Amino acid sequence: MQWSHKPVSGFFTYGEFFTNNGCELLNQTMTVVALTEENSCSLENNIKDSANFDDLGVENETMMALSHLTDITSKELENINKNLQKKINEQTQELQDKVLELEKATRAKADFLANMSHEIRTPLNAIIGFIDIVQQNINDQESQEYLEIVKSSGDSLLTIINDILDFSKIESGNMSVENIDFNLKKLLRDIGLLFYEKTKSKSISLKIHFDPSTPQVINSDPTRFKQVAMNLIGNAIKFTGRNGKVEMFVKYNSSVESLTFAVQDSGIGIAKENIDKIFNPFSQEDNTTTRKFGGTGLGLTISKDLVKLLGGKLKVESEQDVGSRFYFTIPVKRVDKSIEIKKVDKNKQLKRFKGKILLVEDNHTNQIFMKVILKKLGLDFDIANDGLEALELFTLNKYDAILMDENMPNMNGIEATKKILDIENEVNVEHTPIIALTANALKSDRKRFLDVGMDEYLPKPLKIDNLIAVFNKFLEEKVDDNLIN
Repeated sequence: MQWSHKPVSGFFTYGEFFTNNGCELLNQTMTVVALTEENSCSLENNIKDSANFDDLGVENETMMALSHLTDITSKELENINKNLQKKINEQTQELQDKVLELEKATRAKADFLANMSHEIRTPLNAIIGFIDIVQQNINDQESQEYLEIVKSSGDSLLTIINDILDFSKIESGNMSVENIDFNLKKLLRDIGLLFYEKTKSKSISLKIHFDPSTPQVINSDPTRFKQVAMNLIGNAIKFTGRNGKVEMFVKYNSSVESLTFAVQDSGIGIAKENIDKIFNPFSQEDNTTTRKFGGTGLGLTISKDLVKLLGGKLKVESEQDVGSRFYFTIPVKRVDKSIEIKKVDKNKQLKRFKGKILLVEDNHTNQIFMKVILKKLGLDFDIANDGLEALELFTLNKYDAILMDENMPNMNGIEATKKILDIENEVNVEHTPIIALTANALKSDRKRFLDVGMDEYLPKPLKIDNLIAVFNKFLEEKVDDNLIN
């Protein structure tokens, strides 16, 4: 079955409906008004003529007959006006009904996406988290490779979820860009390293052609740029066979302050008749492409819209069985300064903290994962399976911070947070920092949790570095006594 999808935009649909029906109604009204004016002028002339006839001795009966005709015409006009008003009221009600129907469908869609994201992110939190932990403790090269494959699969699933959420944001007009200074050369080198294993497994040559005139540091949105670049490179590798090649080309035009980025491959190419459809959401070149190579069919749609947000247009040149070239030009500013590249110390020991944590989490697998992490960070902890248990433990113990899940049985995280804050106010005790740790990962979720009184927000799958960064705000670091003389 060929997937097809037409983006739904509430305002566009309402406008289109109003334009079609409103114009038809307006034309009908103007026609009636024109006829009314014509009849009124005709009647007026007849009455004037009748007055002249009277001067010539015409019978009064003629005037009475004309007056009667005028009354009939007035009644007809009144009926027409009533019918028009009735029709306007009916179509207005119909429009209002359709608006409500579309708003309800939009809310249902948003709720579905949020729930789907939450349900998939919850198990992924444990899968990806445990892989990171096991990789730190295994030196066997073969086992490391197997774990990397599992981790890559989990990351791919997370990418699919993010693609669907990004598509929804773009569709609703909620996607934005944030221009900052960043090292373009390092970003592209990091992208190349991310795809190293994939290119190695297919013996594909991956090269970056960085034009000498291109500045290393530019001002644009690195997150969106990286998202587009990774999608284009990922597609190029996916659709290129063994011993093929994929190349990136980067060139800066200082006269107009623009950057051109291109990805070229020696892959299967695209038939001319299918080039337009590849940018449609949930579509690929044909059914066999989807079956053979997989994917959601959203990547190029999202990339096209992101490039547009960055100020450019994503274009493609392709020849079947020869290869493809995807490219775009966006406005960027040269930055004449260097950005320090931080080196990652793989042998760095995890920071350890003082204190006791209340972990509120209903998923047993995630409880096990968080036990391992909290122990590694040197923390004591209690575990509550839902909001009700959290309240009970909170009233019996003193905690230095609370990690609060949201979607839980009996009482959710937001309700538990409100009640904890009420207890603190009633008994006038020092506030315990509450950190949302949840698979609700939409951009609006952070604000929602902070608005109810939570102090910080961490999305799942959890990155340990992010957890440490948040703990740095609220907990004291534990110093090893053996290091003190």
